[in-house]
Amino acid sequence: MNKFIQLCGAIVLSGGWLLAQAQQNLLSNGDFSNTNQVSGWTPSSGALRWSSDDADGLGSSGSMEFDLPSTVGAVSGCFAVVPNATVNMTGKNRVLAGTDLFELIRFRCSIYSDAVCQSSVLEVLDLRGQGTSSTWVEMAASPPAPPDNSSTLPPTARSAHCEIQLAVLPGNSASMLFDDLSFSSQAATPVTLQSFDVK
Repeated sequence: MNKFIQLCGAIVLSGGWLLAQAQQNLLSNGDFSNTNQVSGWTPSSGALRWSSDDADGLGSSGSMEFDLPSTVGAVSGCFAVVPNATVNMTGKNRVLAGTDLFELIRFRCSIYSDAVCQSSVLEVLDLRGQGTSSTWVEMAASPPAPPDNSSTLPPTARSAHCEIQLAVLPGNSASMLFDDLSFSSQAATPVTLQSFDVK
C-alpha cells in the first residue's frame, strides 16, 4: 500500500522538496483590513473613503467607498507578475445608495511587458459588478472568461495594476463599496520533506 501526501491539491516531489501549489494575492491593498489600505489606491478624481462595512462581517476590517459622480474610479499600485502563471480574479461590491443608477461597475487588471506598468498593455482581465443589490455580491467575469475567473498570463508578462471603473446615469448621485479584491497567482512553494513512508 502506498502512502501519498497531498497538499493544496497538487504536489510534486523533487530532490527532497515538496512543491505545493498555493494561491498568493498579488494585490496587496485589496481586503481593506485597515484604513491605510485605501491610500494604496489613487482616485481618478475626487477622494476615496474607508468604510467599516466589511463584506465578510469582520468588525476589525472594512471596504473602499466611492461616492459618485465626484469619484468614478481608482488605480492600484503596480506589482510584479510571473510569465505564464495561472491567475484568478475575485471581488465583491455593494450598492450603498443609488440602486439601479449604475451604468458601469468594473474591476479590471491590466498586464504589462515591463516591470513598472509603463509599456503597452498585453492583456486586460476584468470582472463586472452588480448595481441592483444593496447587499454584498460576488463580481462576475465577462464572457468568454471561464466561470472561475482564471486566465494564463502571456509569456512576456512582467507587471500589472488593477483599477475600479464606475459610471452612473447622468444627473444622478450614488455610492458603492468594494471589498475582497484579489488578483491571485498560483505559485510553487517549496516545503521541506520531513518524512516519507512507502510500504
